[in-house]
Amino acid sequence: MSRTIMVHKADMQNDKEMRNTADGKLIFTEYQGKKCALLISDNRLIAASFYGKRGSKIGGIYIGKVKNVVKNLDAYFVEIAGGEICFLSGKEAKATYILNRTFDGRILESDEVLVQVTKDAHKTKQASVSCNLKCDDLDALIQIAAHRTCFTCLQSPKPEWQRILDTLVSEDEYAEIITDDKALYEEMLIHEDCISQNIRFYEDRQFALAKLYSVESKIGTALSPRIWLKSGAYLVIEQTEALTVIDVNSGKYDAKKASDEMFYQINREAASEIALQLRLRNLSGIIIVDFINMKSKKLQMELLEKLRELVKCDKQLTRVIDMTPLGLVEITRKKGNRTLAEQFKNA
Repeated sequence: MSRTIMVHKADMQNDKEMRNTADGKLIFTEYQGKKCALLISDNRLIAASFYGKRGSKIGGIYIGKVKNVVKNLDAYFVEIAGGEICFLSGKEAKATYILNRTFDGRILESDEVLVQVTKDAHKTKQASVSCNLKCDDLDALIQIAAHRTCFTCLQSPKPEWQRILDTLVSEDEYAEIITDDKALYEEMLIHEDCISQNIRFYEDRQFALAKLYSVESKIGTALSPRIWLKSGAYLVIEQTEALTVIDVNSGKYDAKKASDEMFYQINREAASEIALQLRLRNLSGIIIVDFINMKSKKLQMELLEKLRELVKCDKQLTRVIDMTPLGLVEITRKKGNRTLAEQFKNA
């Protein structure tokens, strides 16, 4: 009985961490020379992002040149600043503004078009652009574009910290923003998106901000394939090109002696941690979870419903599909930024 109660408590604590982060702190600092943003609540790392060398081009508006038209795919390849070739789908090319000729409903090779980056390049995939521009004053932008040369950047991408505020976290998840970067602190203070927020500059040089919040330990855990649960069970997370596999292990519990009810409690705790790890590690695509096998169909369905409820908190669209008789659960999560491991490697 004591073990069951212990798992219940761990499960409840994880649920709290997933849902109630109003006392959280959003920290902008450096780890191993890499800039990062960390959402920390109840001493747990809830979300994280590394950024640095390349930066994101999302939101940037450019005068691009059409390099190739692929009619059978209803797609175009457009060159923007720096010689980068981007993908433009026919669907995103409906509101086209062409600078070098009068638009006649067609987009041709060598056309100079206004495009906005919607997705950054990732691995072998090119960046994606759209002709459906999001801009405060489009008329003024077009007038400026008429006097600029091809490949000019007409609207700079948002700074990385602002992209993080827009996509990684919600305002109700943290009570304050803390940074030890003076330039970033001053930039945030005057930015309209941050005027209403509680922003603090950390300047204790004898005890670094990263050390104060045990960043090394938290990041190390977030990048490790093994995650220990409070019950003594653990998860093993393995990423491949095609999918991500998460294995739930009972750990110290004897599988031969444990009951379905005990396995259900361990699986519930694992489900809470999995929902958190999907967001923290920014895992996407197909995710297969190998829960501990339970004979009870009722408990299997209750576990699925629990998991579906937990992933509703995710800002990225996440769907729990079904469970096989062997306890395998398929989850799909919409692609957002690169995984946390990829961000760390490339920052």
